[in-house]
Amino acid sequence: MKKTLIAMAAVAVAGAASAQVTLYGILDYGYQTTTTETAAGVQTAATSGMSTGVQSGSRWGMKGSEDLGGGLTASFQLESSITADTGASTGFTRTSKVAVDGGFGTFSMGVQYTPSFSLVGGTDVVGTDGTTTSQLYGAGVRSDSLFMYKTPSISGVTVTLASSGDNVETTAGSGTKTAITDVAVNYAAGAMTLGAARSSSQATAAGVQAAATKQTTIGGTYDMGAAKLYINKMTQTTSAVDTGETNVGVKMPMGAATLYAGWGRNTGTSSVSSSDYVVGADYTMSKRTNAYARMNKRQLVDAGAITNAFSVGLRHQF
Repeated sequence: MKKTLIAMAAVAVAGAASAQVTLYGILDYGYQTTTTETAAGVQTAATSGMSTGVQSGSRWGMKGSEDLGGGLTASFQLESSITADTGASTGFTRTSKVAVDGGFGTFSMGVQYTPSFSLVGGTDVVGTDGTTTSQLYGAGVRSDSLFMYKTPSISGVTVTLASSGDNVETTAGSGTKTAITDVAVNYAAGAMTLGAARSSSQATAAGVQAAATKQTTIGGTYDMGAAKLYINKMTQTTSAVDTGETNVGVKMPMGAATLYAGWGRNTGTSSVSSSDYVVGADYTMSKRTNAYARMNKRQLVDAGAITNAFSVGLRHQF
């Protein structure tokens, strides 16, 4: 019996190894106080309590790969959001894709982050979490049925091309379809990264085509060792009306702690400007666990409602 159990365990391990499937995730949970006020400074709401996904959206997922031979690799990824305080899950709406990788680059399709969003995330001091100063994503955060091709790095330059395959309305004459194109060029050399992206998103509902939203995004980072600098700028046009924002930030590692600060300036359709900021600190407790504290202000580009928040929490990655 003992030999049988050992043999079964060996077969299970061998099967898992050949499949190369990895289970991973993030749980981010903490306490947050939030106040909302009008552009004139009149408070309209105040809340406090436990909050999920401040530093990183809580999630779990599976990913795996297979060597196809000849330098080719097939892979998949499925990722679902988690509401940490209730345990509720969304299904694999965060990411659901298959890909083929080789010397030619990577071709992938499914639910994926758009190239413009990825550029914003890489050039904002706190990425694209709940306290980021970056707010404009012309082609959206991610797209369903997205076909994407990324070139191999050539002298530090990579090009990513994406197009949405969501071109069929849900039923005849009704529903909504969205056509997305997104192109990004990124460069990395030593301590510096630079990127530029151009996206277009146009929805059609019940046969009626809405105005296209087009966005240009540029950004970069520079790591000086004692501090890392971040900057990005986005300009968005819909029906010949422009909105935009510029964001700068700095991150400073200090042993187990990392301090950071970011500031953004937004210009709305009425040419009325508003600003955002975030300041905070992370404390590394282990390779996979950290604590954080953040204070931030966010205001929509058209000088709308202002949200002020203070958050403390714990993030564990597995």
